[in-house]
Amino acid sequence: MGRNVLLRTRNNIARRSLPIKNSSRQGWRKSSIRSGFLLAAILLCPFMLYPYNVPVALAQDLVFIDSGQRLGNAISNGVALGDLNGNTHLDAFVAHGNANKVWINDPNNNGMFNDSGQNLGGATSNGVALGDLNGDGLLDAFVANEGANRVWINDPNNKGTFSDSGQNLGGATSNGVALGDLNGDGLLDAFVANEGANRVWINDLNNKGTFSDSGQNLGGAFSYGVALGDLNGDGLLDVFVANEGANKVWINNPSNKGEFSDSGQNLGGAFSYGVALGHLNGDALLDAFVANDGANKVWINDLNNKGSFNDSGHNFGVAFSFGVALGDVDGDNSPDAFVANRSISDIVWLNNGSGDFSDNGQLLGTLDSYHVAIGDVDRDGYLDAVAATEMSARVFFNRTAPRPTYNICCSWSYQASNYWGQPCSAQPDQSGTIGAIQNGTIVEMTFNNEVNTYTGVVIDADYTLSTSSSLSGETTTNHLYLTLSSDTSGFGRMEWWRTDGTKTCKGGSDLSFTKTSGGKGVGGG
Repeated sequence: MGRNVLLRTRNNIARRSLPIKNSSRQGWRKSSIRSGFLLAAILLCPFMLYPYNVPVALAQDLVFIDSGQRLGNAISNGVALGDLNGNTHLDAFVAHGNANKVWINDPNNNGMFNDSGQNLGGATSNGVALGDLNGDGLLDAFVANEGANRVWINDPNNKGTFSDSGQNLGGATSNGVALGDLNGDGLLDAFVANEGANRVWINDLNNKGTFSDSGQNLGGAFSYGVALGDLNGDGLLDVFVANEGANKVWINNPSNKGEFSDSGQNLGGAFSYGVALGHLNGDALLDAFVANDGANKVWINDLNNKGSFNDSGHNFGVAFSFGVALGDVDGDNSPDAFVANRSISDIVWLNNGSGDFSDNGQLLGTLDSYHVAIGDVDRDGYLDAVAATEMSARVFFNRTAPRPTYNICCSWSYQASNYWGQPCSAQPDQSGTIGAIQNGTIVEMTFNNEVNTYTGVVIDADYTLSTSSSLSGETTTNHLYLTLSSDTSGFGRMEWWRTDGTKTCKGGSDLSFTKTSGGKGVGGG
């Protein structure tokens, strides 16, 4: 039994059916499977202001649509997004199996790209990273090739036009590259993932944009994906490398910045091709989402032993995954994962905030994908995706929108040992958020009538709100039951509202109470 694997060499592309074997150079080899550099995405964090007529953050329905654009007609191995011509729009630098291309975002038609007409290089390029390499404020490009890697300098007199710096960096097959200040001198250096020893290239402080080999040979596996981040909390950039076989973490030496030592961890045993770092479980440490041949994995950074990673125990998908990009695509302030697949369409995995991901149900594209970059290319406030595929780069627009909403209002008052409320009615098959202000503190309670589940919230040390639900005999109405209990005596005011973006239903009452075992308010409709 075999699988179709696309083998690339510098001069040809061939498709073969290869047997599944253990990871070794004598087994099946993908000579330029790649997963390039993950461009960091800025997460927009909405916030609420007290007091009264304030919209509550709404649950979102995530939908990606194919824009219909095909950026080029050649195999695309990597892509990076950035403002290349200085007009604040995200452009695309695409690494191809032949000449690389620069695609300019049309400022008059956001998210639509035009070919700049440049053909950069002639080698098989597997990955690209963007950054200001020479200190002139413009984004340049470091391209990982099969053979010598190249640095392309953005022309300050004709922004978005690139010239070859003339450097030939290395001679191995390089599959991925990440840029960051590795030695603390303020310049962007390069960590290159190779088939064989990985290399660190140091940007010359006296000749910015010119790189020299650090002399380090890190590892010996076939490496494909690389991501930089401060993994152990010492303020220096460390490295997570995706390998054929065990993935590795390389720690930056604080006594000799820019030199790396093996952390000794062997993470996983699958063929891994892409990795992205982010705060996946809500703590302050960077975790790793790894794209595998088979189930993708999340590795959680140990809060008690920073820089050491533990398998989350979850398996995400069964596809032949090559690349992954992290970003908050659904507006809930948690980084989600857009995964580029070969054997099936691309998939978006939504983070529940604790590092557990669920498939959003969409299958995006029909071609083999090798890498993906995300960014708001159409400037609508949501992160879009550009996927590098076997035929071109493809643009997917994020059309996330608030779910259908309706008004719901509960005004609670204290009477005897019970709390009474105005009826709360809700139509089935809709979801939303109830917001509350108690003594100046804004809280939220989300609910979903499709599955009749409610989430309770703690109002403060005095109030605890819990909820349950049941369907009445009618099929058009859900009943919402709320229980408000106290562990002490006190006085306060609680206000409830529900918003659909245009109208706000608001009510409230003063509450005085004594310590009880609890009371109950009943809502119905």
